[in-house]
Amino acid sequence: MSASRILSADRVIVCDGAMGTMIHSKGVPLGQSFDEVNIDGPAVVEGIHKAYVEAGAEILETNTFGANRIKLENYGLSHKVRELNIAGARIAKRAAGDAAFVAGSVGPTGRLMQPLGPLDFDLAFEVYRDQITALCEGGVDLLIIETIQDLREAKAAMLAAKTVTEVPMICQMSFVQEGKSMMGTGPDTAAVVLSSFGADLVGTNCGTGPQEMLDAVRAMARVTSLGISAQPNAGLPRFFEGRLMYLTTPEYTADFAQRFVEAGAKVVGGCCGTTPEHIKAIAEAVKGLVPVKRAGDGLTRLASRTSVYEIGTGTPVLIGSRLGCPSLSEAAVREGFQAAQDEAERQFEQGARVIALECGADSEKAGAIRRLVELVQSACPGALYLVGSEPGALEAALRAVEGRALVSVSRPVGVVIDSLLPLAKRYGGAVLVRTRADASAQDTPEESLRAARRVIQAAEQLGLEKTGILVEPGSLFTDEGRVNEDTLRALRLLKSDLKVGTAIEHKPGEPTGDVAVAALRRAFESGADVLIADPSSAEVQAALSGP
Repeated sequence: MSASRILSADRVIVCDGAMGTMIHSKGVPLGQSFDEVNIDGPAVVEGIHKAYVEAGAEILETNTFGANRIKLENYGLSHKVRELNIAGARIAKRAAGDAAFVAGSVGPTGRLMQPLGPLDFDLAFEVYRDQITALCEGGVDLLIIETIQDLREAKAAMLAAKTVTEVPMICQMSFVQEGKSMMGTGPDTAAVVLSSFGADLVGTNCGTGPQEMLDAVRAMARVTSLGISAQPNAGLPRFFEGRLMYLTTPEYTADFAQRFVEAGAKVVGGCCGTTPEHIKAIAEAVKGLVPVKRAGDGLTRLASRTSVYEIGTGTPVLIGSRLGCPSLSEAAVREGFQAAQDEAERQFEQGARVIALECGADSEKAGAIRRLVELVQSACPGALYLVGSEPGALEAALRAVEGRALVSVSRPVGVVIDSLLPLAKRYGGAVLVRTRADASAQDTPEESLRAARRVIQAAEQLGLEKTGILVEPGSLFTDEGRVNEDTLRALRLLKSDLKVGTAIEHKPGEPTGDVAVAALRRAFESGADVLIADPSSAEVQAALSGP
């Protein structure tokens, strides 16, 4: 059975436990690179792997957690990335035999990502690509990207993996401070972003112990139908006579493994301080258990680094449109981005939970586009709506997104299918589709329905879920300033026939006052889930709060 099949099988899978603390217990000092033991003491590593197999582990993680170029620089070993990772994979494969699968362990670089730190996304991507290439050369069956604190670092690792291999991928974050990562990301946000980005399973490892991890598993299970992995530490470490000691017993850990499964976990194992005795107890505790089946709830979810925003709950979500104008985005770049940061904050305070950013048509200005995205999202907790006329410019913006963005290209449906959907698949975005043939055209409701169906079918063929598609079927007003009844009927058809998320826009120059309020309320009654508009508009505020 392949790793893909076992991860999709209807049963609980047991992963191994700690490697670093086990190596330390064999006498390797804390100041030495544990990854180097793959070369200097392979028998030590292989013995630990074999002990986990005998304990019942079905997945072994390679001893390569810190075997990336940046981490290895601390030990003068950056030139040995390939050697250490290949060795780690082959040692684990020998120990696993036919009894277990081998997962390439990929840990964090230890550096903060820009704009908070020095690590550039492209460099992180290269660092992870080098490591993952070597792990795959060594023969790993799957990858576990783990103990990540920063969503963008997770994305860099996952994107690197997708360019190198097609083996399954588990991505796990660590939550340490009040149930959040060091960057303020909660388990629900992590699950939304990592699921959309292409992980086969999402989960959590390390942290403070099993009790806190149970809350994280429950939060993840609420927002994703993917399988969840849970690998807690054996509690918090204590120093005793110069050695790290973990006090959580195998029995206590095993009890929580059962509770993880009840909460939605599919893969259970251990992290720092856990031993073969912990894994044996876990394997016995979950034997015969079946993962909880969880169906999707049909909601579209966007996210910033710290928050999830749900579309389709019956309450319209407001997208602030004021930075979705080319002239404003260009001005923001000229003025050093502070104007855009201030404007994004202002719109969020006015009720916009998603902020539109115009990315333009010039992909050669990728650096400026990415800088704009980085700084706006560092100033505002809202999710992003990226608008552009060229996919290349949108890709530059998507590489900078921390959470899950909504993207749209002002081009015909064919371009959406050929260019934008693959971008959304690659970078985990949701897509807003304007079904009309061009900006000045107004399709009939039936034409809007056919165009939307065409996009949804193409998206599903790429492996994108329908919840990742929103449809804007046309203008809310006719050229004469009357409510466009065709658009309202299209909204109703899209909901009744396709059950897809829908959007409407109130543009500058369109009717205001009571006419606008009544039209917007009718759009919401007809099924519009999203309103793209100026949050400071009195009409918008009245329509959103009205009866």
